[in-house]
This record gives sequence, structure tokens and C-alpha cells, in this order.
Amino acid sequence: MPSSKPIQASWQTLAEGRKDASTQAMHAFARAQGLDLYALHDRLASNPGRNVTHLSLEGILSNKDLQITETVNLDELLRKLREGEWSSEEVTAAFCRRAVVAHELTNCLTETFFDRALARARELDQILKKTGKPVGPLHGLCISLKDQIDVEGVELNMGYVGAIGNISKQNAVLVDILLKAGAVLYCKTNIPQTLMAGETVNNVYGRTVNPHNGDLTCGGSSGGEGECDEPLYPWFGQHSHHVQKISGALIAMRGSPLGVGTDIGGSIRIPAGFNGIYGFKPSYNRIPYQGATNSMVGFEAIPSVAGPMSSSIAGLKLFVKAVVEAEPWRVDPYVTYRPWQDELYQLKDYAGGNKLCFGLWRDDGHCRPAAPYARALDKTKKALEAGGHTVIDWSFDDALEGLKILVDLYAADGEKGFDIACAESGEPRIFGRMNRGDGKELTASQYWELCARRKVYVKSQLDAWEATSSITGTGRPLDAIIGPVSCHAPEVHGVAAWGWYTGLANLHDYPVGLFPVIQVDPKLDPSAPAPASYRSATEKRIQETYDPVLYEDAPIGLQCMGRKGQDEAILRMTEIIDAALRKAGKANL
Repeated sequence: MPSSKPIQASWQTLAEGRKDASTQAMHAFARAQGLDLYALHDRLASNPGRNVTHLSLEGILSNKDLQITETVNLDELLRKLREGEWSSEEVTAAFCRRAVVAHELTNCLTETFFDRALARARELDQILKKTGKPVGPLHGLCISLKDQIDVEGVELNMGYVGAIGNISKQNAVLVDILLKAGAVLYCKTNIPQTLMAGETVNNVYGRTVNPHNGDLTCGGSSGGEGECDEPLYPWFGQHSHHVQKISGALIAMRGSPLGVGTDIGGSIRIPAGFNGIYGFKPSYNRIPYQGATNSMVGFEAIPSVAGPMSSSIAGLKLFVKAVVEAEPWRVDPYVTYRPWQDELYQLKDYAGGNKLCFGLWRDDGHCRPAAPYARALDKTKKALEAGGHTVIDWSFDDALEGLKILVDLYAADGEKGFDIACAESGEPRIFGRMNRGDGKELTASQYWELCARRKVYVKSQLDAWEATSSITGTGRPLDAIIGPVSCHAPEVHGVAAWGWYTGLANLHDYPVGLFPVIQVDPKLDPSAPAPASYRSATEKRIQETYDPVLYEDAPIGLQCMGRKGQDEAILRMTEIIDAALRKAGKANL
């Protein structure tokens, strides 16, 4: 990402200046709204603990604000907006105020434009009053955006010091579509430096923490194992408490009902899973990406995709359907012409979804997941079987080969792009380099050979999936595969994440729904007995460092992966799984 101007001051001075400006804007809004942040921090100090989702906000936010922002069912929220029971202005103001509270507790925001959002909300109210009709399917719904998504007139530096001062000249295509559908956009959320890391921290906005357990991260993009340095400067001064990734922390704190993330290796699913919320990674070229800023510009072997994250399972379908029905192929040349497939969503090709057969993926053959994932998988299997579905064990052949291909593709340029972006200001890279051979840039011939190797690999996996039609009992191959979002619970800060459990879907272009299942409980999730030997250094570290007391309350989410292009079906199957878990008594996260 090119810098907006020559760098003259030190990178530290520039970073602190941008962070201060962002914080001051939020604090000025808080003062104007009568939001007492001193009282918030006093309450936090008198209620020590790592889980800030339990912190009472009564008296900090009004009863009406709490009622609005804790309306998890988005269908209900939208109904009240359409019918005028709640005005767009009061709903927007409530989420803006709660977003500030969420930021104070987790450092989840980068830039805010609350005044613009309130003006937009008033406009929506006037149109509804004048015409009696809502402005599109998302009328009045507040939507947060990952920092890299361009909004005209708003700072976008993507966590690079060298890009501070870059102001988006126009909206990303997705932003225009959301506005046309009636949404209210109001803030941007934090990202990791390079967008290719397992934890959200950068030298501009600092580190974001997990609201369920502030000693832990929320995850991030996957692709390599690098050690993260300590924070380079305090992100919150004397009130620093605990700090996590993109829209995940904001949504978990009810500061946003729905957020837009992007995913090239797990950046929607890992934060959703680590925050106890829902997420959806669509197939390539289904949701428009045109006009958004990105790392690795020009890299198309594994396209990054945009998708929703929400506290409500209904939010996933709501977002995808609204965007697809806006005919994004008319404004983004990479989007496939594919209208919303309602018959696919109704599972017409899956006997209506009454008796599905899922594969249960427990282990990638390289790193066995930590103990809580076994309980989450067992719980999901029992819930589905109680609902009349079939669940059989499944594993991907030679998953490690897929990982090697994926990482080699990510690092094909020798990570030159990341180095150049950091060199713009002289800031250091926070995360270690990807673990790819000698780390040198591939030649064109080597890159083509790698892409050919990928084709052979994904074809072998397709054949294996097809062959399951003989064992499912439905006459169909496996309808979907359920597996961990990671091999570890949300990691402690500064520890490398293992992202292969999500990266496989990006390699194959699988659509994936992410759903919450449990939270780590020291009594129910003790450490597993050590095996006679470990298969990898990663497995040894994950198993030996898992501590159920340290990870207490950490959310554990699972993925529902489907075949390429089966987006609507996977949205519905994720809903079916979630409903089965709720019926079986899944605790609300």
C-alpha cells in the first residue's frame, strides 16, 4: 500500500499521532453524548477479571441503549426499524455509544465516523416517514467494517505507519451496495500488520484483546508461524487492561450487530470462533471486493473474500442475500453472475435437509487440537444425531501437503510486499516471516509449478469427497464437513497461531459457516494425557501449553465446510447445526 506523503517524522511519532487523533475523536463523541468513560473505568477497576463481557453497563449506557444493542435477533431489530418502533437515529446512536465502550475495553476500533452515521440515520427516518417504505432490506442496520474497506473521506492506513494520512477517495463497491440496501456505516475495526497474522496488532492502533478473556487473542489471518514481539508502545496508557481482531471483539461486546470482514486464510472464521459469534466465508467472487484496499495486491491464486460476522446466525444469510440481490456483477468485474439460489438454500438437492450426513474432521494429521475441541465436536455430533442426522468420521488425505502448497503460494514473492510497506516509514515488522523453504522469491516457472501442484492436490481431495457416497447412507457424498476452527483455543498474546484448520477451505474454495459451541471450562476441559510422542513441534507446543485455567471462558467455535459454490446450502446447514445445538441445550455465548 503506497504512502500518502514523504515520511519525515519518526515512525513512532507518526503512529502515536494517528492513534491519539483516533482516540480523541471517540472521546469527543463520548463527551458530547454524555457517556461517562471515567465511570466505566472505575467500574472496571472495581470488578477485576479477564472477562469484560460480564461487566455491567447499567448506568453507563441508558436502559434503551442496552435494550437496542442487546437485541441479538437481527430480524427483530430490522422489523422494529421498518415499522418505526425504533428510529434509525436512536438505534445508530445506541450502537455508536456502545462501540466506544467496546473500544475502551478491547481496543477494537481504528477510525470512526459517528456524525456521518447519525446524519445518514436521520435521512433514513425522514424517508420512512415520508414514503412509509424502508430503504432496502438493511434499513437502519448498523454495520461495522474491517479497516481495509474503503469509505470515501475516511482514513485508511491498514495499520501501516507509512500509509498514515491516506484518505479513501471513493467507496468500495461493497460499501455502495450496503448503503443502497439501507445500512448505516459508522466505524472501522482493527487488523494485524500485513493482514497475514494470527493476532490483531499493528504499530498504528496497537493490540486488540479478547473480551471473554483479556489474556488471550482473537486470532487473525493464517499462513505461517511467526513469533510476535511485545507491544511497541502502550495502546491505552495507564488504563491498559486486556487487548483482539477485526469486527470480532466489537460484535462480541454488542458494539455492532453485524460486521464485514475478509478472509484469505481464516480472518473471518478465526476471530468469529475466538469471540463466540457467527461468521461466513463465501466462495471466491461471490461478494464484491472491488475498491477495497489490500495487502498482496495482484495475488489471485488464493483470493481474499469478504463476508459477514454477526452475533446472530440470521445475520449471515441477511448479509449475503442482500448483497447478492443487488447484482454486484454489474459493478465488480470479478463477481460471478449468480443470483440468490433459494432452492439451494432450501436444500432441495439434500432431501430438504431432513436427514443430512456430515463428516467430522477431528485432526489434520499434523497437530491434534487442544482438549476443548474434542468436547465441542462431541457435543455437536450428539446434537445432530438427536435431530435425525448422520455424523461419520472424516479426514483429509495428506493435509500437510495442502498446508505446504498454501504457505508457498502466500509467500511466493518472498514477502517483498510486506517489507516494502514497512520500509515506507522504517517501522519494524511485528510478526515473523512465513515458514517457506529458503524464503526467496519464486521465479515465474516455480510459481506455475506450484499452481499446477495445487490443482493436482485439490482434485485428489474432490475425488475422496465424492467417494463417500458409498458410506453416507443417503446416496450422496458427505453434505458438509464439520471441524475445528483451530487446533488451539484463543492463544495468549505474542504466540504464533496455527491456521491450517481454516486455510484448507481457502485452498479448495469451500464456503464455510462458523458457529459457536462452548467456552473453555477447567472442570470439563482438562489437559489431555501426553502421547508417547508428538508428530510435530507445533503439536508439542499446543498440547503442552494448554492450560484450562488460563484459557477459562475462551470461546470454541467450529466450521461447517461445503463444496465450492454451495454457499446458500452451507448457510442453511450452519443454521441447522446451530438449531440442533440450541435444542440440545447449548449455552448462549
